[in-house]
Amino acid sequence: MYKAISCICKFCKRGKSYSVNLKESSKNIFCSYCNGKLGIVSELLDLEEVANEKKEALAKKQEEFIRLQTLKAKENFLNSIPKEIELLHFTDIRNIESIYQHGLISWENLEKKPLNYSREEDYFPSSDPPSREHIDGLSRALDRAKGYTNYVRLCKNRNHEMIQAAKSRGNKLCLLKIKIEAIYELECLFADDNATATKRPVQINKNYKTFIKSDKNQAEVLVENCVPLEYIDKNWIRI
Repeated sequence: MYKAISCICKFCKRGKSYSVNLKESSKNIFCSYCNGKLGIVSELLDLEEVANEKKEALAKKQEEFIRLQTLKAKENFLNSIPKEIELLHFTDIRNIESIYQHGLISWENLEKKPLNYSREEDYFPSSDPPSREHIDGLSRALDRAKGYTNYVRLCKNRNHEMIQAAKSRGNKLCLLKIKIEAIYELECLFADDNATATKRPVQINKNYKTFIKSDKNQAEVLVENCVPLEYIDKNWIRI
């Protein structure tokens, strides 16, 4: 039975992998560059095993260091968020069952495979309905124009104007609370106002402080693709 072992010659300092026969444990191995004696097979195998153990121990130590650094960075981030900040998503109550099954999914992805949901049949948007001017409604027309069809929107204000507008259309709404960790761990954009506003300037970037420090009522977080279930509080709020 043969095994490849890596050796560095103590004479010429050059390294190479050698194939050795495990049945010939007392056989001498010589450097293929300078012909210096590397040692017998059993010695070289023992040396390689010790070297591998040291590598594994170092790798584990590095992994633990990275883990602790990651936890510290997350802790610092969470401590930088004012305690009064909430992450909220408002939706039609009829969507609750689906949300607690699949998470919060962008409307573009809801209508694609594998879900293939149909509007007003499988899910119920709280945004404005289709009209003669906009086949999917103005909100979706703006999403398309701005390139935000694949984002889930989160706000921090329970008195958001869009909530009031949706309620005025007869929607029965609820609020979902989202764990603040979402904006640290998920792929997000941050807006200091409604990201699709057209009559006023909006700042949008990847700096969470753009959202956190905004005093505008419609400041929002845009989460790419989906907010997974583990970030969604199970206790929704009827509004």
